[in-house]
Amino acid sequence: MIIRSLLRILVSYTACRTSRMKQLTAIKNLQGMSNAVKRHKLIMDMLKPIFKVLEETRKLPALRDTVSVDLSHFNPHLQDVFQYMESTAFLCDFLVFFPEITTRLLKKNLLWRVMLIDSIQDAMNINVQFVDINTRSQFEKANKILSDRTVPTELQPTVARKSRETKKVRRKPRLTSNEL
Repeated sequence: MIIRSLLRILVSYTACRTSRMKQLTAIKNLQGMSNAVKRHKLIMDMLKPIFKVLEETRKLPALRDTVSVDLSHFNPHLQDVFQYMESTAFLCDFLVFFPEITTRLLKKNLLWRVMLIDSIQDAMNINVQFVDINTRSQFEKANKILSDRTVPTELQPTVARKSRETKKVRRKPRLTSNEL
C-alpha cells in the first residue's frame, strides 16, 4: 500500500517536472520570436486556458485545506495540488518574462489579477517539497511585480489637470496671391 502511494506520488511529481520543463521551453521559444505581434497573440491565446484551469482548480476543497503537502503518504487530491502549482508557476513565468503584455492583460481583467495574486500567495504558503528553488523565486518575482502595481489605473484617484488658457493671437490679414 505504501509502495503504491509512493509510486503515485512519484508519477505525479515526474509529470509536474516534465510539464514545467515544457513550459520553460515554450517561454524560451516565445522570447526568441522576432515578430512582436505574433508573440503577443500567442501569449494571449496561451493565457486564457491557463486562467481557466487555474480557476477550476482553485475551487477544489483540497487546496483550501492544504497548508502543507506531506509526500510520505498519498493524498487523493495531490494531483490537483500539482496542477494548481504548475499553472500558477506558468503564469508567474509569463509575468516575469513578459511583464508589459501580462500586466496590460491583467489591467483589463481585474478578476484574473485578483485570482493570480491569490494563487501566488497560496503557492507561497503551501509548503511543498517538490517545488524547486527556481519556481519559488518566480513566485517571489511575480509577487513583487504585482505588488508594485496593486491598484489598477482606473481605481487610482484622478489628478486634476490645470486648464490651459490659450492665448488668442491676433493674426494679420493674409495676403492673397493676387496682392503680392
